Amino acid sequence: MPGVAVAPSRPPGAPARPPPPVPSSQRPPSPTKNNDKKTQLESFCIDVSHQEMDRLVQHIQEIWDSFVFPAGEQGERTEVEWLPAKGVAMLLQQELGYGDDAELEDALRGSFADFLRAMPHINTRVDPNTGAVYFQVVPEPPRDAWVPRRHTVPVRSRADLTRRVCLKSRHARVIVPALEFEISPDGTRRHIDSLYNHITTAITNLGAHVRAAGGALSAEHRARIMETVVALNALLDVDEPWDFVVSDPSGASEVTPMEGVRVVEGEEAARADREDAAREAAEKAERERAAAAGGAGAEAAGAPAGRGGGGNMDTID
Repeated sequence: MPGVAVAPSRPPGAPARPPPPVPSSQRPPSPTKNNDKKTQLESFCIDVSHQEMDRLVQHIQEIWDSFVFPAGEQGERTEVEWLPAKGVAMLLQQELGYGDDAELEDALRGSFADFLRAMPHINTRVDPNTGAVYFQVVPEPPRDAWVPRRHTVPVRSRADLTRRVCLKSRHARVIVPALEFEISPDGTRRHIDSLYNHITTAITNLGAHVRAAGGALSAEHRARIMETVVALNALLDVDEPWDFVVSDPSGASEVTPMEGVRVVEGEEAARADREDAAREAAEKAERERAAAAGGAGAEAAGAPAGRGGGGNMDTID
């Protein structure tokens, strides 16, 4: 395509790139954009509830970044504003091991173009002359445009865990008040998944942390982590109602379906975050005082220090 600015090559050893991206000067005419994000995410909620989705979303983000920010997000942005859906689908097949279009569409449970249209953070355009679909990943809002938002999602049955979907921005944290447990912000990427998979991923990560840390963890710390793993697994049975809270200072996170979800934003959401932080700091200080007092008592009795009672600790620091 004469005159098209081509983004730098992918890293050595990567599969061949898809057809050339489209710079802003040659974008396809007559765009159709995904403006109704709530409707789009709702239409996608059934398909996104299986674990393959998060992997696909991450790879699409990586492909986009390799063309738009080849030197990283802090580097200079290229002129590329749109990528061809067909070419990126080919690249996904190569990188993720799908044999052909049919295998990819089976994983997506639909066409790749429909998958892109359903994503809440992706816009699409259709070239009226060729019918080719192009897409762009919508950036998260700049910090000066952030509006804090907090979703409190009621979990009242096991069906709630699979029918509700959360798009968690890289700045958001998930809080389970029933356990005083928190999933910290990722800091690098979005996660879109069912509530069930967000919790099971946390369980997997905690188990991996214990295995990787090995002897670096004290027996007490290891026991507390495994108690949390057991408690999280029990939550998945939903024997009692509990809440899944998404707190996002950027306001970019979403939950669907929204019935029964309590949403606060702006100063009210920011105040709730400050109250959480103050409560967590007070609880941590109390645990440390209890542990110190227990250690001192154990030493006075001739027992090894650090084995005294420190109270329960459900929040993993």
